[in-house]
Amino acid sequence: MEQILKNKFVLVGIFGVISVVLLYINNNFIDKKEKVDILDYVKIFILGGSISFGTLTLLEMGKSSSKTVETPILVDNISKEVAPIKQDIHTGNPDF
Repeated sequence: MEQILKNKFVLVGIFGVISVVLLYINNNFIDKKEKVDILDYVKIFILGGSISFGTLTLLEMGKSSSKTVETPILVDNISKEVAPIKQDIHTGNPDF
């Protein structure tokens, strides 16, 4: 049971069902103003599921340890010393 609840997709489904149940309770017992189509419940399920999926993904990214990625050296023959540049910086109002 614990492994099932750790699955991200199962949690997304549970959160989607919870959002649909809350909308159903709100429409039938609290508001009672308008008739809601089944397509509206599907939209709320998809919206609630996608928001919870994004949230769980962001939380999982925050928990993962950041690994340093080393870039491969493509050319070894280039010297890494940079010659100093001795040039005056001329500022002023250019006349074009």
